[in-house]
This record gives sequence, C-alpha cells and structure tokens, in this order.
Amino acid sequence: MNHRDLLLLRNCILLILLGASLVACGEHASRGELGVAQSATPEYWWVGNPCGYLKVQKPLFNVSGWLTGPTKANVTVDVYISPNNSLDAALDVVVRCRQIGSVQVDELGRFTLTNLPAGLYFVALPSREFTQMQGFPVIEEHESSGHVVRMLWYGGSVSYSIAAFSVSPRGDAERSRRVSP
Repeated sequence: MNHRDLLLLRNCILLILLGASLVACGEHASRGELGVAQSATPEYWWVGNPCGYLKVQKPLFNVSGWLTGPTKANVTVDVYISPNNSLDAALDVVVRCRQIGSVQVDELGRFTLTNLPAGLYFVALPSREFTQMQGFPVIEEHESSGHVVRMLWYGGSVSYSIAAFSVSPRGDAERSRRVSP
C-alpha cells in the first residue's frame, strides 16, 4: 500500500467516524483506490490497514463510553481495529499501528464513536492523560438493528488504558460472551 492509498484510507475512515456520507468512500473503494480487496458492491467494501481489515457495511452504529478517572483537558481516545480479543494483541496494535479514528472526550469524561460497522475494536489512550490514578475506558452495551454492542474487557499497561468491544449480530454476540478472553 503506497502513501496515497494510506491517505485515502485514513480519509474514508475519518469520514465514516465523523458521520459523513458513505457514498464518497464507496465510490473510491469501488474504483479500487483504497488499495484493498477489489470486491466492492453498493452494500459493502473492505477497508484495510497494515494491522487489520474492516468490512464497511450498513448498518452502522454509534458506540458511546466514558472514562473511569479524571483526565487532563482536551483528551482524545483512539479507536483501532482489533485483530483478536487479547490484551497482548491490543498492546501490540496500539504501538505498531495507526488508529482508524480519534474522538474528543467531553468535560464529563464521555465520548462517542459514530458510524462503526460490525467488527472487533478497542479504544485506547495513554495512561499519562489521567490526572490522579490510571483510569480506563468503559463501553456502554446496547442492542440496535439486530446487533449488539458489547464491551469485552478493559485493562492496559503502565503506558496505555484500553477497552475492547465488539459490534456483532445478536447471535454472534451471545456466542462470544460465552468465550473468555
């Protein structure tokens, strides 16, 4: 993937996360401009980065959460595609890979990720952003359009606070709840 492809990918993901129309990104993807899988239809297309792939398709979901501790002003949380459901993988991705988006945390410690397709994700922020003791992101679980937003775990390291979550069809979500991370 060359630099131009990476910039197009980043811009499409940012448009998705910012709630912009999917048509512009879909047009780029259908012309193969993202440098990812060439199979694109009006219903979905694939978005990839060096650390994972995301099948962008409707329905799209808003995912909200909050931080368990007070933070400095103007803090953002980053969202990443998660390769699997493990803390080790998340810590590797946060160091090696670029986030697919960032959102500002409000004065109450809340944040909302908009227009995410079904997938496995995690949010992360540097632990130094907390003002007293290290806190963690927490994801609000809910059901919508036959899908479930489910928080899988939270944790981290001395350097990062992380929460993993999934957006999946109701049946898949129930099966994943029975599997321990």
